[in-house]
Amino acid sequence: MFRRSALVLVAAFALLFATASPASAETIVTENGDAGSLLATAQVIPGPVDEITGTLATLDQEDLYRLCLAGGQTFSATTAGSEIADTQLFLFDSTGHGLYANDDNLTSLQSTLPSAISLAPTEGGIYYLGVSSFDADPLSSAGPIFEGLVLIDGVGYQVPEPPGGDRPLSDWSFMGTYEGGYHVQLTGTTSGCAPTSQGDCKRGSWQQFGAMFKNQGQCIAFVNQQPASDSGANAS
Repeated sequence: MFRRSALVLVAAFALLFATASPASAETIVTENGDAGSLLATAQVIPGPVDEITGTLATLDQEDLYRLCLAGGQTFSATTAGSEIADTQLFLFDSTGHGLYANDDNLTSLQSTLPSAISLAPTEGGIYYLGVSSFDADPLSSAGPIFEGLVLIDGVGYQVPEPPGGDRPLSDWSFMGTYEGGYHVQLTGTTSGCAPTSQGDCKRGSWQQFGAMFKNQGQCIAFVNQQPASDSGANAS
């Protein structure tokens, strides 16, 4: 009787582990060479991403990434744990207009844009995330973009303010003071903002991806350059 009960128990545990869903692999994207600093040269991340790793060199004090966000204020980003001592994070909409930014989070000189705060995007779609070291700041044709300040739970977030904040990103102040590697942990990213097949580009469909492409040929070329397995993301 004891032996039969033990066998039943072992079988039950085996069934439990056999039917349990495996943990999802974390998607890590590495900076491809040198990520650009403007919309036209930003590194495109076409799908969901949990972490971005990159480097800011002496003459490269800002990196820009094109993300697809799910909306619903689920987006978050933090540089906590980065090699660079003092980072900055900036979020822009699909046209390059500033939304909000953070220099120092509540506990360190690292930067955090948390989810579920009033400044977080409610609408899904294309957004641009800028990473820099203090004090390399984004500029528009009218001057600095993030000149306003909003306090939420004791943390200061920079927000756009006229006149610079009324216009899209066009340059950066060349004032970065740190170099080294960074890690950006993310939530709230998704797919659907970049083409995954040539069919996504044809019959005018390339236009749905905002300013990413100037014509169908550019769209198809982008698809052809992506690895078939993971569109440039490294899963680990």
